[in-house]
Amino acid sequence: MDSPPEAASATQPPPRARGPGYTLPVLIAALAVASALVAALVGTMARHDEQRRREDGRGALRELALLLEHGYASQGRYPRTLEAAGLPERSPAGLYALSLVAPRPDADAASYLLRAVPLGEQAGDPCGAYTYDERGQWTYNISGAAAALDCRVD
Repeated sequence: MDSPPEAASATQPPPRARGPGYTLPVLIAALAVASALVAALVGTMARHDEQRRREDGRGALRELALLLEHGYASQGRYPRTLEAAGLPERSPAGLYALSLVAPRPDADAASYLLRAVPLGEQAGDPCGAYTYDERGQWTYNISGAAAALDCRVD
């Protein structure tokens, strides 16, 4: 004789009630989204640091150009070297060596060419050295095609 249905259900464990919380697939998806956001943030921070280091050299050239123009306005000539003018030969953060060529080899006596050559941790930068002349023209040496947009001077 068969046992009544009530007796059979008494031997099986009761169904598990779900408590508050998240399922494993939901947790994995959330972790994947968070990882993607962190990766994007790290990449953005690295590009910002590159631009900040490059601005150390470009900003130093801008400042030197202003000082040279001020000296030219008061003395009627550009100095031959930065040292002779009492101007710095390193960028503020020390990431670039600064130099002056006056006059420019391809111009008259009322000209100059400022150069910022990367040093130390900046030496491997694909933008290479920056130059700036009395006409306000910038040049830089690109060692990789992808670096062209990051090297521009605004």
